[in-house]
Amino acid sequence: YRHALERQRARPDLPYGLDVWRDGANVLRLLWADAGAFEVVSFVRGAWEDAALAMV
Repeated sequence: YRHALERQRARPDLPYGLDVWRDGANVLRLLWADAGAFEVVSFVRGAWEDAALAMV
């Protein structure tokens, strides 16, 4: 049991998230916390990037 616990890689608690979908596919997923920790869970390059940048 102890060895199994040592091999676990616990993720930080990231309570906030953002999912971006384009044409039925998830193209971006971000997780973050107030303390500044974040994780890019998934990212797929594509035309959606230009569309997203055009919104700002």
